[in-house]
Amino acid sequence: MMGEENSRCPECGLVLYQEVPQCPRCFAIIKPPPSEGPMVERVYEEEVVKKTPKERKDIKRTSLILITLIIVICIIIALSYNFIIPRIELNVITRYRESTGLSINLDSKVNNEGTLSIQYFTMNITITNSSDILVAKGDYFIADLDAHSSHNLDNIHFFGDQYEPYRITIKVNFEAEGKDYSENYEHTVSESMYINYEDKFMQWGG
Repeated sequence: MMGEENSRCPECGLVLYQEVPQCPRCFAIIKPPPSEGPMVERVYEEEVVKKTPKERKDIKRTSLILITLIIVICIIIALSYNFIIPRIELNVITRYRESTGLSINLDSKVNNEGTLSIQYFTMNITITNSSDILVAKGDYFIADLDAHSSHNLDNIHFFGDQYEPYRITIKVNFEAEGKDYSENYEHTVSESMYINYEDKFMQWGG
């Protein structure tokens, strides 16, 4: 094994390139370099700091305050959406159902789920068959539809065929905050004995 370049004989200074017990020039005894002991890996154990009862109590109190604050914020947002923020949200529910003896009924309901009241609400429902022939109709008028209120409309009844694809056309007109609004909806019933349709009109601010 070659020694380091700066290994020299302590007596004559001869450069030695390998470990030898005696200098080949002056025959001086050369002591071997001290051997390094095995490396010992130090393991540091993380010190566990125990919290005092007061610190634990403060943490619980802070957590409780944060949870309460989040709940209060959620309640404020929900109340603002349902009762404060101005919006029109009209929901028209139409239920088509067939009975025995070729009897067909159409029931409708209007929900004002917004925060603004609706005035002069009119709705026209027409039912036509596959030949575009009018088989039934209904006209409705509500002078005032307050916020968060509902109104059931009169039933439409006629006799028809279960396998006939009827087309239901709904035309809605109303006024809110001095502005006029209108919307049309259309549905086709095909071999269904019972089905619900839900049509929604929504606008922020009125």
